[in-house]
Amino acid sequence: MTRKNPGTLAPYNPEIEASARRTHGETLRRKKQQQSTRRSEQESISETTPIEEPTQEPEPMADQTIRELNAAPTGQQPLCIAFSQGDTPFQLKTGLIHLLPTFNGLPTESPHKHLAEFHMMCSSMKPQGVSEDQIKLREFPFSLAGMAKEWLFYLPPNSINTWADLSRVFLDRYFPAAKATELRRNILGIQQMHDESLYEYWERFKKL
Repeated sequence: MTRKNPGTLAPYNPEIEASARRTHGETLRRKKQQQSTRRSEQESISETTPIEEPTQEPEPMADQTIRELNAAPTGQQPLCIAFSQGDTPFQLKTGLIHLLPTFNGLPTESPHKHLAEFHMMCSSMKPQGVSEDQIKLREFPFSLAGMAKEWLFYLPPNSINTWADLSRVFLDRYFPAAKATELRRNILGIQQMHDESLYEYWERFKKL
């Protein structure tokens, strides 16, 4: 039994093969041209379009704490001190400012001790033609820090005219009458302990 012939092959046509090759070649050329065009457009855009750097937006006021908003401004004299127009101008030296005692307004600090140390420093620096009162008025703000500095900067404008005014409001704020009464009561009620020497008793008395 013989196998049947599945069919005869179509005769070879060179024109069909040539046409297919031309179509394939034209398709490749169009793809390359499109890729080249897209690449040129991307390079042109990258050259002409500036790169925007991320900018840091200002911090909203709502995000700032109340303490930051109320912080005393640095680098300027408080408005509460009214300087006389006839005052002799002089420059505050940074080295001397750093030597000033510092008062932060803490309960453990003594305002009287601060004024005494401040007076000693100001007495050692007397520019020619400048009064000690003027020196103290200009340098006292630099001796304050923290809450004490904020207190000074928010006193009423032009409410301080002399050093006597400034030292008085300073003591009124940090050594009020109630505190003075309590100290007087402690002094009157102090007694020598049974195991305390007279010297120790006297030293404890002087610290009140």
